[in-house]
Amino acid sequence: MKEYLSSTEDVLKEVSSNSNGLSNTEAEKRLEKNGKNKLEEPKKDGVIKKFIKSLADPMIIMLLAAARNFSSNVCYST
Repeated sequence: MKEYLSSTEDVLKEVSSNSNGLSNTEAEKRLEKNGKNKLEEPKKDGVIKKFIKSLADPMIIMLLAAARNFSSNVCYST
């Protein structure tokens, strides 16, 4: 049903409501049937996964390569 094309009365009848909202009994029935209107929390990344993701940053890769080159030049110069 395309609610935006229907009249207000037809839409309210379709969803078993009225202009004042749902009755308490209807709200309780829908809560029991459908559950709370809440999104699931997304799974959070662990510390190790965050660390590995940060190493994939191009700037970090360039800095690590520069540090490696610098440290190898210092070791050979002495």
